This record gives sequence, C-alpha cells and structure tokens, in this order.
Amino acid sequence: MLWAQKDYSAIKQWEKGIETDPGFSKNYYNACMYYYLTTDKTWSILYGEIFLNIEPSSTLAPEVKNILLEDYKKLFAELILKTKKTIPKKTFLPGLSKNHE
Repeated sequence: MLWAQKDYSAIKQWEKGIETDPGFSKNYYNACMYYYLTTDKTWSILYGEIFLNIEPSSTLAPEVKNILLEDYKKLFAELILKTKKTIPKKTFLPGLSKNHE
C-alpha cells in the first residue's frame, strides 16, 4: 500500500519482511524494483538474484532478468568510467588468445 501511494519508506517494510521471512520471494522482488529506481544498483542486483533463486520460473522472472541485465550494464559502465580505461576481455576470459583481444 505504501508503494502504491508513492511512499518510499515501503523499502523498510520489505527489508523487515526479508529479515522476518527470508523465503518469501515477493519482498525480494519489491526491494529489487525499489533499488532499480535508485542509483544503488548493488542492492537491486542482490535482491533480484535472490528473487530468481527462490522463484526461477515465476511470471516475474523475465522482468527481473531484464532489470538485472540493465543493472549489471550500469555497474560495469560506472566501473569503467571510474578507472578511466577499458577492462581487457582477457580479465573475464582468461583463455582468450591475443588475436581476439
């Protein structure tokens, strides 16, 4: 109800719900969505990943997967901007030959 009224303190209720009943997936889904709308992509990713582990075949899973993809893109883009250089492909693919860099 708080979220429907644009009351952003709803996150406190979802996080309390996670603490009280860690197996209730809807709290992770809502927390993921909340943090997706903020600049804190880390919590959005964590809650989204946990949601998918609990409910991998949920009808909400495709939506959460898209959110995670966007969050990971933003997180890596920020990392690259902070380091002011590109991360070599071999960092993620150690077996990559020099011809494919």
